[in-house]
Amino acid sequence: MKPTPMPGNLAGLLEMYLTDALARGRSAGTVSYRRVYLRQFLSWLKSRGVTGPREVTAPVLPRGLA
Repeated sequence: MKPTPMPGNLAGLLEMYLTDALARGRSAGTVSYRRVYLRQFLSWLKSRGVTGPREVTAPVLPRGLA
């Protein structure tokens, strides 16, 4: 079985993370909440011109998150 290639965008990584969380036994409700809040975070990043995973750096994040 070939390993799944890593997505090059944040939305793809988010879905991969959530799929893995379900596979590891997280409840559907927990994954649903995480999807909502992480999509809000991705939207916040996009509004600041951050579209790729390697662009998420400490200087981009507000004080207290980094």
